[in-house]
Amino acid sequence: MRILKLKENLNYIEEASVWFSSKWDVLQELYKESMLESTMEKKVLQWYIMLDGEKIIGGAGVIENDFHN
Repeated sequence: MRILKLKENLNYIEEASVWFSSKWDVLQELYKESMLESTMEKKVLQWYIMLDGEKIIGGAGVIENDFHN
């Protein structure tokens, strides 16, 4: 198993945003926007995924509001 920071593995953003959306019932596009934002400048915002081989089996986001007002 491997843990990857999405900021350093941009090729997983699409798949990761779909995975998170399926688990938390938040629009995939909102995850994708947040993940792309995390790649810009010196943001505290970070996304991580855990892989078993090439399959995403877990993930975590360090974000400001967790998509809640």
